Amino acid sequence: MRGEAPCNSEVIATRAKIVWMWLTGMSARQISRKSGASVTTVYRWIRRWQEEGTVATRPYRRRPRTSSWELEVAAAAASQSQPATSYRIMVAVTVTVVSASTVFCQFVGEPVQQLSGDVDEPVEQVGVDVGVMVGQVVEHHLTGCHLVLITTTQHSRVFSSINRYLSVGVEAGVVVEAGWVLSQDQLAQDHLLQRLWGDTRTTCRALIIDLTNNDKTESALRLAETSGLWKLSETRVVVVGGTAGVKDVLLHHSLRNTVHALYLAFHDLTLSTLPRHGNSRLKKVLPKEGVVNERVSVYRRCLYCNNGDMDVQFIKEKNLTSLIMKDIGLFHDQFQNLMGHTFQVTTAPYFPYMDYQRDSQEPGSNVTPKESVDASLINSLAAILNFTYEIREEPNKNWGVENDGIFDGMMGQLQREEKDFCTVAGPSPGRLKAIEYAKGYPSDMVTIISLRPSILPQYLSLIRPFAGELWMALLVSVVAWSIVIWVLQSSWQWMAGGPSVKYNTALLYGWGALLEQPPHDPSVSTSGQVLVGFWLVFCLIIVTGFRSSLIAHLTIQGKSLPIDTFEDLAQQSGWEWGTEAWLLKGVPLEYFSTHTDPVVKKIYRKTEAS
Repeated sequence: MRGEAPCNSEVIATRAKIVWMWLTGMSARQISRKSGASVTTVYRWIRRWQEEGTVATRPYRRRPRTSSWELEVAAAAASQSQPATSYRIMVAVTVTVVSASTVFCQFVGEPVQQLSGDVDEPVEQVGVDVGVMVGQVVEHHLTGCHLVLITTTQHSRVFSSINRYLSVGVEAGVVVEAGWVLSQDQLAQDHLLQRLWGDTRTTCRALIIDLTNNDKTESALRLAETSGLWKLSETRVVVVGGTAGVKDVLLHHSLRNTVHALYLAFHDLTLSTLPRHGNSRLKKVLPKEGVVNERVSVYRRCLYCNNGDMDVQFIKEKNLTSLIMKDIGLFHDQFQNLMGHTFQVTTAPYFPYMDYQRDSQEPGSNVTPKESVDASLINSLAAILNFTYEIREEPNKNWGVENDGIFDGMMGQLQREEKDFCTVAGPSPGRLKAIEYAKGYPSDMVTIISLRPSILPQYLSLIRPFAGELWMALLVSVVAWSIVIWVLQSSWQWMAGGPSVKYNTALLYGWGALLEQPPHDPSVSTSGQVLVGFWLVFCLIIVTGFRSSLIAHLTIQGKSLPIDTFEDLAQQSGWEWGTEAWLLKGVPLEYFSTHTDPVVKKIYRKTEAS
C-alpha cells in the first residue's frame, strides 16, 4: 500500500488557490504572477489535480507516515454465502479530523467503473464548477459542522466533484448512498444510521443531498426521513439538483421541521456519469462558450413567507464560474416575523399557569384563555413575532404517560405532530427524547398541603414535659426498684431475722419519693439504706427536670408538629392523604409509580385520587 506524505495547511491552500484561479479562466502565466509560483509549478499542480483529483497529498514511496486524519469505517456486508466480489464492503465512511486542515473522504464502495468513450469537456468542467461552488457554501456557511452527504448513486459527476472539494471547515463527515442503505433490513438500517448525525456533543449539523440523478430523488428524501432529520430542526440542508422539482423537494415532508434548506438548481445538468480522467492538455479542459448552460439558480425554503405558510424563495441566479457564495445571505433568521402563521395549541387546566373557558361542552373543543401565566406569555409572543393561535383542550385533560415509547394525552398529540406546542408541562427523561422544551418559568414543585399546626389540649400539659418513652421508663424503674428492695430486705430478714418489708410498702415508697412525699423508710439493713439513698437522688433529678419542663410548657403553649417531608407524612398513624385525579397524571404519576424509595412507595400506595 502506498503511503501519503503529510501536507502543510498553508501549502495545501496555495495549491488549491492555483487550481481555483485556473478554473476561473486565468492563464498559467497570470497565475504565476499572482501567486508567486513558477509557471512549471502551476502546470504541475494543475496536471496533478486533473489526474488525481486532489492537491492535498503526493505519492511517497518510503515508509508510510501517520495521516492527519483517521477513518472510522461503518462496514456492512451481505451474507457469507455470497462471493466476496458480489457485495459492497462499505456503505459509509466517517472522517474524524485531527488537524486544522480538513480532508473530506471520498465515498468508499464498489469500484467506480470508468465509462468508455469520450465525455464532453464542457460538461466535465461544469461538474468541476459544481463541486467548487458547494465547497464555497461549506467554507463560508457550514464551517465546523458535522457534515452528511447523501447521494443516490456514486456514478455521478457531481458527487465525485463535491466529494473532492469538501475540504474546508468540516470537523466530521459521513457519505451515504441512499439506495443501498434503504435496501437493507430494518436492523441493519438502524445500525448504519445510529451515529449518522454525530453524538450529543455535536452542536452543528449539515446535510448535502445530491439529486443529480432525478430518477432516484425519492430514495434520498426517504433516507433523510428514516434517519430522523425531522428531529434535528437546526440542521442546515443543501440540495444539489436540476431546475425541475425544486418546490417539491424543498416542501417535501421529510424537511417539514427543517429551518434552513437551500437548493442549488443547475439549468443544464447532464452530469449523471463520472468524468474520464486523462492526460489531455490543459487547454482542452477549459469550457467552450455556448456548449453547456452554466447558469445556476439558488432557492431557499422559507417557513412563513407565504402569508404564514411555507413556500420557496428565489435568491439569485448567476454563472457557475463567477458565483461566490460568501456574501449571499443563504441562511437567515426566519423567526423575526411569522407572517400571521396560525399555531395549533393543546392545553389542560392548571391554575395559575393555565386557565380557560370552554367554548362548548364537547371534549377537545376550542377554549378561550383567561388571565393566567401561559396565556400572558403566548399573547406577548404573538404580538412580537406576528402569529395567531388556536387553543384546544386535550379531551381527557391528560398531560401524557409513556407506554413503550408512545405517549398519550398532550405529549401524544405533540409526538404525532397533531399540534405545534402545548401549555405548561413538566419535563421527564422519556419526554425529552420526543419533545423540545422551552422554559418560561421555574418548574412547579410537588408540595404537601395539610392543616396548620394546632395548639395542643391544656389537659395534657401535665404529661407533655416528658415523652411517652420516658414515662414508660420511669414506671418500669419504680416497679423494678420496688422489687429489688423487697427481695433484698426479705433475704436479710430470712438470714438475720427481724421485721420484714412488704412489697406494697416498697412500691408506695418509691412512688412517694417521686412525688416528694415518701412514707416511712422501709430499709432495715445497711444495704437497703444505700439503695434508698440512690433512689432519692434519682427522684431529685427526675423531679427537677419535670418541674422546669412543666413551667416551660405552661408558659408557652405547645403546637402539633408540621408536615414538611414525605417522611413526616409517612410517620403519621391513622392519617389519610390524596390528590385530585387529574393531577395524578403525567410526570407526577411517573415519579411516584417508578420510584424505588420505600417512603415514596408508601405515599403512592396510600394516596387516594378523587
